[in-house]
Parts: sequence; structure tokens; C-alpha cells
Amino acid sequence: MNYRQNKLYLRISVQYNQIFSNEINLLKNLTSSDVITKFSKIQYDLFDSYLKDEIDKEYYNLLNEKILELEKNNNNNYKDN
Repeated sequence: MNYRQNKLYLRISVQYNQIFSNEINLLKNLTSSDVITKFSKIQYDLFDSYLKDEIDKEYYNLLNEKILELEKNNNNNYKDN
């Protein structure tokens, strides 16, 4: 990959990171039973983007970690209710 291609790849990866971060942050406000489905969809989309080289490994790992943390917190909230 030459310099221009690498730079373009990084820009695309940053933009995908922002998109997924926004989607994940929206999940924080959900209280319905759709939460699990939405978590799964975002995880699937994130993994798909990673496989297509649309997002780099570092962003993938950070976003996936964020999703798992929210899932864990969400599960704890449902147990408390």
C-alpha cells in the first residue's frame, strides 16, 4: 500500500469509527427489549466492516470492547429491575 492509499484507508477507518461510536452511544439510551437485537446488529456490522478492511484492527477492538461493556451494563440493569 502506498502513502496515498494508506492515508485514504486511515481516513475511511476513522470515519467508520465515528459512525460506529455514534451507534453505540445511542444504545445507552435504550430501555426496550430491542437492545439485544441492536447490540447484535452493531456487532455484526462492525465485524463485517473489519473483514472488508473498512476499519482497522485497533478501532475494531476498541469499539467491540465498548459494545461488550455496554451489553454487560445493560444486562446488569435488567437484573436489577
